[in-house]
Parts: sequence; C-alpha cells; structure tokens
Amino acid sequence: MNINDLKEVRYDKAIALRDADKVDEALEAMQALLADFPDFALAQLAIAALYAKKGLPEAAFSAAVKACNLDPKNPFFYTALSSLAIKAGHHQEAEEALMKAQEIRFNIQIEKMRAMKEQEDSASAASESPQEQDETQR
Repeated sequence: MNINDLKEVRYDKAIALRDADKVDEALEAMQALLADFPDFALAQLAIAALYAKKGLPEAAFSAAVKACNLDPKNPFFYTALSSLAIKAGHHQEAEEALMKAQEIRFNIQIEKMRAMKEQEDSASAASESPQEQDETQR
C-alpha cells in the first residue's frame, strides 16, 4: 500500500466515524490525518464540517479558510466556506467566497472552451490536404 492509499484509507475511516455520529472520534482521526499530511485540503475541509456539526461555527469557518488556502482553485471549497461563513456571522466573507467560487467555475469553463477550440483547430489543420496547407502558408 502506497502513502496515498494509506491517506485515503485513514480519511475513509474518519468519515465512517462521522457517519456513525462519532463526531469527536472523527474529528480526532481527521486532525491526526492532517498532522501527518498537512497539505491534505479535503481533510481540512472535513474538519471544518465536523466543527460545524459540533456547533462551533467560528472554528468551522477558520478551518474552511485553511482548506481554501490549501486548494485555492477548488470552487467547492469556496462554496463550503461561504455556507460556513454565514453560520459564523461573517456575511461579507460569505459573499466574497461565493463570488470566488463562481469566478473559479467560470475560469474552468473558459479553459475547457479553449482546449476544445485548440483540438478543433488541430483536427482541422491535420485534415487539410498538402495543397491547402501550401495555399494557407502563402
């Protein structure tokens, strides 16, 4: 089992604890996982959700901010941050996080469209006859 498999197994066990309503145990397991893998953004976001489940909105908000900092191009993280910010009474931060999530989604769509256009252009150029290519280059 490689290190990433081990990380996923530990994450899944912590989630199973959460699903069994063992929130404190799940939080401890997720915090231990994050101590071993400090860049594991999904674990950080899970910690935020666990704090929210425990009724600790400020801790949940803070953990969600950390998750967004770990994975700043994930629109889902900013959507979660927005929700947790509202629960913590941070309405301006909630609005900003939601706008950031929308901006990231928009940028992802633009990149997909660019990639599709490049593929179309490549396919079109490859299908031109040598005579057409010569005429295009003149």
